[in-house]
Amino acid sequence: MRRWSFRDVGAVPVWVLAVVVLVLTVLVLGIHTPVRRAGTTGVALGPEGGQQVSAYLARAVAELPTAGGPYWALVSLRSELEPAAAAAVPGDARVARAILRVPIERVQTAQLPVDVADQGELTRELTAAQALAGSRLQQLADSETGRAAAVARVSAARLHSGCACVLALLVRGTAEQLRAIAGRPEVRGVQAGAADVPPQYVALRALLPEQTAVVSPLPDDGAVPAS
Repeated sequence: MRRWSFRDVGAVPVWVLAVVVLVLTVLVLGIHTPVRRAGTTGVALGPEGGQQVSAYLARAVAELPTAGGPYWALVSLRSELEPAAAAAVPGDARVARAILRVPIERVQTAQLPVDVADQGELTRELTAAQALAGSRLQQLADSETGRAAAVARVSAARLHSGCACVLALLVRGTAEQLRAIAGRPEVRGVQAGAADVPPQYVALRALLPEQTAVVSPLPDDGAVPAS
């Protein structure tokens, strides 16, 4: 069974933070906090709150390695993709984690990281990951009320339907592989990081497609659709 983590969700509404607490304390859905080994230093990939998007992307380009590897890298997509389309992005690089997000206009939804084994059937794995995320969000919807329940319910339904909800990927690849990924039309940016840390010590915060000027919270004043 894949391990699920709601860490590093980035800028999210208060209700999502409450959801996280609920998952941790009531559902116990396989979330874990790894024990940090002596001498192990984590690495954070993704933009910082308040950062200029152009500055983040320019730095990612400037720091993309030219040789060697493998390296960890956060692949930010121009828009959320369906599992099959997302599976084509990494090429020969291996995927360790996907960040899922259900895009709804002017409604804040969480970034949902899920570990991926990438055993040669990435499309099937991403589809299964979305279905698993949908099932867990449905459980949360059943325990919430009001807007929180409505957002969780529609998010669960869309994830189950195989929506275009893959927001970003954590990949491990050589410099050549990462540069090939960066050149794909679906990719907005590739930020490489340290290669000598295990994946559980790589913290992610994806760049949202709607964030075009500054990395800041999105509006949350839109109507929540029924489905």
